[in-house]
Amino acid sequence: MATSRYVPRIADGRLASLFAGLPAVMVTGPRAAGKTTSARRIANDILRLDDPAVATAVAANPDAALRRAREPVLLDEWQEVPEILGAVKRAVDDDPRPGRFLLTGSVEADFTTRQWPGTGRVVRLVLHGLTQREIARSVDQPGLLDLLLNSDISQLGISGPPPSLDDYVD
Repeated sequence: MATSRYVPRIADGRLASLFAGLPAVMVTGPRAAGKTTSARRIANDILRLDDPAVATAVAANPDAALRRAREPVLLDEWQEVPEILGAVKRAVDDDPRPGRFLLTGSVEADFTTRQWPGTGRVVRLVLHGLTQREIARSVDQPGLLDLLLNSDISQLGISGPPPSLDDYVD
């Protein structure tokens, strides 16, 4: 049986930096990009709002749910209980300590059609799918743009035979 290990992400450093200085960070991005996996590594408590029982309890009193959770708390699939954003706003207004709330969700809600309570309180970080550097577990190595900007083109060579059509499909 294969065991899964966390694949370090390029965004990990940025997430840690933002979370160290801000009370709330929302990790957005496409479905299955690793938002929850990345965020849960720094959370003490997780409210999985895609669980109907948890969602019902949180929706009944989101402020109380946040008070009972051990910070930092991950509000996973926050869009299932959008009232949680108002509770986060109130909690941050009352106590702006950094590193309190992480929000993740598979759907990026439309924040432009109405006033969103997270403005000025919740900062978004976009997490994309795995990059080649992440898959190769070499996130500490310079990326393509860094190499191009530093004119170190010698490191851009492809090792091994060129990829076939099957390789691209895989």
